[in-house]
Amino acid sequence: MLGSHCAAVLVARSTGERKGVNTPKDALVIAGVGLVTTALTGFSILRALMARRWQLTSGTILESDIERIGDDPGGSSKLRYRLRVRYSYAAGGQEFTGDRLSFFGVNVRHSTRTLAAAHRNRISRGDKIDVWYNPADPSQAVNDRRIPWMFWFAFTIGVIFLLGGALPLLLGRARG
Repeated sequence: MLGSHCAAVLVARSTGERKGVNTPKDALVIAGVGLVTTALTGFSILRALMARRWQLTSGTILESDIERIGDDPGGSSKLRYRLRVRYSYAAGGQEFTGDRLSFFGVNVRHSTRTLAAAHRNRISRGDKIDVWYNPADPSQAVNDRRIPWMFWFAFTIGVIFLLGGALPLLLGRARG
């Protein structure tokens, strides 16, 4: 094992091949993955951060139910359950309805029906909930403005990939 590694290093040195240096194509792929990840997660994070300036009002749950999703007859997809909620709220003298619980999915998904039912039981029809609405467009509302740690983690990984791919290109260190 060690001998084959040493032989590969000697061959690489004798041919002028540099180990550990990405080609421009590699760097572009890495930067592209980072850009897509950063953009997708960053958009949701930005919306949640902007919502911290929104106004608080009280809402009323109109309905909450559980739906099965991912029920593939071939059995290739994982069965999940979706909690769907609709609520009403007043803003600027008008009545609105909303269904967004979070910026990280209009509805909440659970791996088991029991978990989805437990969540639904915490927010039943007629219950009062906090609703944050956009004063510039009161039809935009959300119940939970928190940002899940998984999105911060994915955003950070995206930035690392973006920089890891772009910096060698910008500094001329990627070798073709």
